[in-house]
Amino acid sequence: SSGQIYFVAGPSWFESDGVFNLSENQLSIDVWSHITVTYDGNAIRFYLNGQLDFENYVSDEFEDTQSGGFHIGQRGDGQYRFNGNIDEINIWNQSLTQNEIQQYMNCPPTGNEEGLIGYWNFEEGSGTTAFDQSSNGNDGVINGATYSTDVPEQNCQTSESGCIDDQACNFNENAVE
Repeated sequence: SSGQIYFVAGPSWFESDGVFNLSENQLSIDVWSHITVTYDGNAIRFYLNGQLDFENYVSDEFEDTQSGGFHIGQRGDGQYRFNGNIDEINIWNQSLTQNEIQQYMNCPPTGNEEGLIGYWNFEEGSGTTAFDQSSNGNDGVINGATYSTDVPEQNCQTSESGCIDDQACNFNENAVE
């Protein structure tokens, strides 16, 4: 309700130091925002629109034995649903640098990048499956979403300042609500 980003995993992991992982800045209503959360083994970091917004040094780690589902847009028990649009989610097994975050903010991954665990671009247009665009097959279930073409324009370029390759630049973008 405050318009800030909040990150928690499991039973308050990554908050063992008593600091809530809450962004410094508020998101603007009815404006697309690019949100990145990283953990490099030392600190949780939030990037809003490619700029560092929050940093919390913690001693927690994701357990190697954790597996199973995760939820996007609501808490695991179905409470606290996100009221907004979500487009393109990617999960990595490494912490991206600020430069990498800014690159992927403007041009999505192709799906075969090293360290990419899952990438959902929500380009299905219909149905109940969110297809993982990585080679890992982590397809998801879409519940109650509608598709929209009212999404931010990306500036993919096949130059040294832009896109990884031509494949990533040739896509038709949608979002789920």
